[in-house]
Amino acid sequence: MQVNPFLRLLVNSGIISALAFVNFAALSTGFAQTILAKKSSPQKPVFQPCNFKDVPEPTSCGFISVYENRAAHVGRKINITFVVLGSTSRVHPHDPLFDIAGGPGIAAAEGAQGIAQIFGYVRLSRDVVLVDQRGTGHSNPLTCDMYEGEKKP
Repeated sequence: MQVNPFLRLLVNSGIISALAFVNFAALSTGFAQTILAKKSSPQKPVFQPCNFKDVPEPTSCGFISVYENRAAHVGRKINITFVVLGSTSRVHPHDPLFDIAGGPGIAAAEGAQGIAQIFGYVRLSRDVVLVDQRGTGHSNPLTCDMYEGEKKP
């Protein structure tokens, strides 16, 4: 597999590790914290196999059901969707890299093909987990008309 020299530099210099930490820290305030903070028994994620065009296997998709109101721990539940781009190596002792898309309304799972290419070198030693934040992708999507009451361009 041909690896981009710039990506190899990022990995070797620790920048990718720093990005992984930042992504994980952001994740811990949402997805992971929701799981850990729950007063009753922890919710288990539901996994199912999935395939993406031009994404080397192994891959799996899934969701975890969480309360819409995290503080109340009662009421309506919504699914938080995720995609796991598994390590392409048989041995991957490192923690996974979590990718959470930025910007309003952007779903991480929809970018699986691009992320698989960008982090191909990272997948040699760790899984890459893409999480659709609440209100994006397949995680209880919220759609709104940005031009409500205005002339559309």
